Amino acid sequence: MTVLGLRCSNTGYSFAVLSGTSGSPILQGYDTVAVPKGYARPQALKWFFQEIQDLNGKFGVDGIVMKGAEGQAGRGQAFVERVELEAPPQQNLWGDSGSGSRPKL
Repeated sequence: MTVLGLRCSNTGYSFAVLSGTSGSPILQGYDTVAVPKGYARPQALKWFFQEIQDLNGKFGVDGIVMKGAEGQAGRGQAFVERVELEAPPQQNLWGDSGSGSRPKL
């Protein structure tokens, strides 16, 4: 099983891809990626959706896990932007993108 782990921020995301078993995990890849400079919010969300699709295609992801919101997190603009960025991975899982196979949450 190959799992994509995500942590979104208001400025981008970090990911790690693990395969193997829980007793013997194999790190397939990881990175921290910033939203391209100058992107309006709709462009950033579309870009991130495509990023998730690309990672799925590159690694053959079977499941996605996401770091959830912290209880003490502020509820200002940065929080709203991070929550918005958490939507594209869920769309990849639950939406109808017409791409056929999608990973499980």
